[in-house]
Amino acid sequence: MARLESNVQFNERVAINVTHSHHLLLLSLGSFKMVKSLAIIMGPRIMMAMFVVLVMCFGCVEVKAHNYYVSICTMDFNEKASSLELTFKLIAHDFEEAIREAENVNLRLGEENQSDQATSIIKDYITEHFQVYTDDETKRLNFVGMEVELDESLYLYFEIQNVKTITEVVVVNTILTDRFDEQENLFYLNAGQIKISEVFNKSITRREINL
Repeated sequence: MARLESNVQFNERVAINVTHSHHLLLLSLGSFKMVKSLAIIMGPRIMMAMFVVLVMCFGCVEVKAHNYYVSICTMDFNEKASSLELTFKLIAHDFEEAIREAENVNLRLGEENQSDQATSIIKDYITEHFQVYTDDETKRLNFVGMEVELDESLYLYFEIQNVKTITEVVVVNTILTDRFDEQENLFYLNAGQIKISEVFNKSITRREINL
């Protein structure tokens, strides 16, 4: 039931920024359009495992370009808790760069001297650039927490409460699209046996989803 719509052509080669090696690793993946399709089918966690293997294989190659801009949002309907559980995965460096340019604040995410403003800035940014509507009503996103991994993966956790049923959802996603023209935001919705995938970008920022 996956649906994929995008007007952006992906580059043939993809650069991944790895913190602990302090350089970018170039992964030759053929057409990245194929990788995006695999991500839709296989899910973000399996794709991340594939990236780790590729990083290990090609870790000796250094590049100067960073031409791959993507985020992943997974939204799970928890019927028992009457809630929507959201996990955002971004590249920490890209997010910090966007905040530094917009707010003139260096977040230093995951570091010992992480900015005291980090949590409030993250909450404000996500609620401004990601909205969920059900029954023509805007749903409030409650911040749960965040994690930063060695490969610069930034995980943000949010929750929407008091959602007893879900039959139609409108999602607006403009995360980092004002900063990077190539930005693509993958979205996964899991509601019981229903699995839906969408793609957002600079041209496509709103999706109406019927379950």
